[in-house]
Amino acid sequence: DDVPHVMETVARVAANPGQMIADQYRIRHKDGSWRLFEGLGRTLSPHDASEGLIANARDITERVAVERALRDRDERFRRIIENASDFVMTCDATAALTYVAPSSMRMLGYRPEEILGTRPADLLHPDDVPNTMRDLQWLAEHPGESITTTFRIRHKDGSYRVFENVGRTISTTSMDEGVIAFGRDITDRARADEALAHAKDEAER
Repeated sequence: DDVPHVMETVARVAANPGQMIADQYRIRHKDGSWRLFEGLGRTLSPHDASEGLIANARDITERVAVERALRDRDERFRRIIENASDFVMTCDATAALTYVAPSSMRMLGYRPEEILGTRPADLLHPDDVPNTMRDLQWLAEHPGESITTTFRIRHKDGSYRVFENVGRTISTTSMDEGVIAFGRDITDRARADEALAHAKDEAER
């Protein structure tokens, strides 16, 4: 299957003296398996192909297999995140959102692109912003460790929802790659806790 395009590459090399041209092709090993090679070819003479061609090739079978495995893994994790029931997001060192999972539409009424780039002060209840920023600073000082934060975040309809958020730095050594966080809507639980505390106070009185 690779012979036609390899021959086309050979013709291109011959027609472009002195120019380096790359190609990839499978070549049969003596044991019968196929190895994937990456070749770089050019004419021996910088003027024409009369002296023949020269090519340097290297075996990239393992590298390509690893790259494919990483793509498959990334795709798997992307599907998991995009179908997660939690509010999944990433932010940079300034707390600006750099990724928002589709669950934002169901949980907060916003499409992901509507809130990309926003910071805590844009969506959180003003009283909760300082504590959230302190927790972000804590993450910067403790890369790889997790912290749980509770805050009120504004729904698109104007109401506030109470979220419990677990975040950590993406890198285990620094804040350079930002933070990933998983948020859960605990509004109903928070209201129930508040009602229970109120009932207890009333009973004690």
